[in-house]
Amino acid sequence: FDIISSLSPRAGSPEDRRKTDESLHYPQRASTSTQRISSAERPDLLFSGSRMSELARGHEAYEKPIVFHQPVSETQQRAYSCSHIDTIDYCNAQGNILYNEGKYEEALEHYAQALQAQDKFYPHGHVNGAEIFDSIGKSFNKQGKYNQALMYHERALQVQYRFRPCDHIDIAETLDNIGNVLSVQGRYHEAIDRYHHAYTIRQKLCSVGDICDSVSLDNIASIRRIEGNYDGALYCFEQALEIRKKTYRSDHVDIARSYNNIGITFLDQGKYDAAFDYHQKALQMQEKLCAVEPVSFAETWNNMGHILSKQAKYDKAREHYQRAYEILTKYYSSGHVCVAQSLDNIGNTLESQGQYGKALENYQRSYEIRKIFYPPNHCDVAESLNNIGNTLSNQEKYHEAENCYQQALNIYESFYPPGHEATATCLNCIGNIRFSQSMYDQALEYYHRALQIYEKFYPSGHVKIATSLINIGNALAYQTKYDGALNHCERALDIYAKFYPAGHSDIALSLNSIGNILHKQQKYDKALEYCQQALRIREAFYPEGHWHVAQSLQNLGTILIDLGNLDEALNSHRQALTILERVFSPSHIKIARCCCHIGDILSEQEKLDEALHAFRQALAIFQQLHPTGNVDAANTRRKINNILNRQCKHNDIVGLPCRTAEPRDWLFRSSKV
Repeated sequence: FDIISSLSPRAGSPEDRRKTDESLHYPQRASTSTQRISSAERPDLLFSGSRMSELARGHEAYEKPIVFHQPVSETQQRAYSCSHIDTIDYCNAQGNILYNEGKYEEALEHYAQALQAQDKFYPHGHVNGAEIFDSIGKSFNKQGKYNQALMYHERALQVQYRFRPCDHIDIAETLDNIGNVLSVQGRYHEAIDRYHHAYTIRQKLCSVGDICDSVSLDNIASIRRIEGNYDGALYCFEQALEIRKKTYRSDHVDIARSYNNIGITFLDQGKYDAAFDYHQKALQMQEKLCAVEPVSFAETWNNMGHILSKQAKYDKAREHYQRAYEILTKYYSSGHVCVAQSLDNIGNTLESQGQYGKALENYQRSYEIRKIFYPPNHCDVAESLNNIGNTLSNQEKYHEAENCYQQALNIYESFYPPGHEATATCLNCIGNIRFSQSMYDQALEYYHRALQIYEKFYPSGHVKIATSLINIGNALAYQTKYDGALNHCERALDIYAKFYPAGHSDIALSLNSIGNILHKQQKYDKALEYCQQALRIREAFYPEGHWHVAQSLQNLGTILIDLGNLDEALNSHRQALTILERVFSPSHIKIARCCCHIGDILSEQEKLDEALHAFRQALAIFQQLHPTGNVDAANTRRKINNILNRQCKHNDIVGLPCRTAEPRDWLFRSSKV
């Protein structure tokens, strides 16, 4: 009777998962027993440690699983020659540990050794070879080598069809793996076919509502969510949650995971309070469970941060992101790609508040981490370049920003199959750079290329198509092609209404753009109506204030000026300024530009001292942001001098740079797609 083998079951079956608390003490007992037996007497017992670690990892109840493997590594080399059959298990288990640490290249080396031993001892094939092929496929998937990943998962499937019945549970898992790769490639219809096939197998093997069904439901829901079918995604996620609640009957890590899935989908729909509630439920459950891995905690903190960031609660969002970052850096002391994502999240909040220097520091640290863990042409490396480009663009360093975007575009085009959505996102960013430099024809070329990719990538429609349409509409408006501009923005409005039947803050983007175009056409009453609709939507979605609300107030103020309602216009801009000062850092450019609008109105009302104060407040910010001067600073200095001239304070007038132009920030354009 092999006591060690009996105490070290393999994890992963539905029955194992139901008995988490019972099974977790087995590895400890097995480890104690192993220590009492000499490795010379029973060298095969060395691999019980590998199996124990797999069990612990399967239940997410480990601190550092490498603890089980470290004593095995040295002793194994003494106890076994490369011809020992248990080398297969050992190498595979070591590969799994390295995979979980994000060391995919090293993991692949161990999987290759396992495969070599497998071929040696089972020259005619063995069903366990499928597990190795799947492990190799998952590692290639993480590295972004999707064609190689698919090839190995397909080989795993072939092995399983050869040795197992066609409705075996392991076949369903491999079909899921194939679906995961296809999903990342944007081949959603193929992916959901694999997920449905896996679901069919699980339904045959398990009773209705069995825990194994929840895996397939989650996978199907993830595709629906990506495609913008949020109600369909919620239906599947909620079904999975009900199954898990019935199965586990008490708190469990998988129930917390379901809460997170539902919360993310509510976030997509703009239902921020509901989303936050679900993530809080997940966090409370995770805090009660000692069997939760730190990465899951960090994920929940990040999810809550995303909601707060969407609500423009940037300080609170950053606190949540910082908490996630601390958890991950403690857990992955030697670094990990998850840490890079946390740095990006922190950088996003800093960028949104106008703290561009600090944001760049975080993005560059993230970039350096990704270069260590990924090959130079990986999509996540491109993501870092995009983030850096966005910040440089906000600093009006357009040449440097475009260089980053171009590098990212080259990576995306080599990394993904032709016509991937990530390429379109990058094209939109380059278009935004050209737009900011008044190169409207060139901007339109990039926007149209992005639109064509999105329309092909999402044949059933998607909100990203609407974003491209708005970009095109805004560029056409600056070329005074108002009919074309309106057509594109109205098409965007129809798409948003289709995907957000219950309403969403993004609908206000289209309404705002339509209002601005009508304003340019001097159709003031219609323009006012659209901008008021946009304001009502934004106030409903952001009851505590948001810079989008401030933007709508400024748009209204601009129209009211042309209608001659200066007092109402001034009130709108002052309300906007109050919101902006609460949301952003004191030196944010949006605050400066709002002060300029207020100064313009006060100047028109002959309230020259108040106007002078507003312009000087704006100029101080512009000079802080651009010490060497820029267009905004030059325009503001000119306005100050005009007032001083009207007040006959000629000695206070300062010289003006030659370059002046009117700022154009009143027309909204999304810099991040």
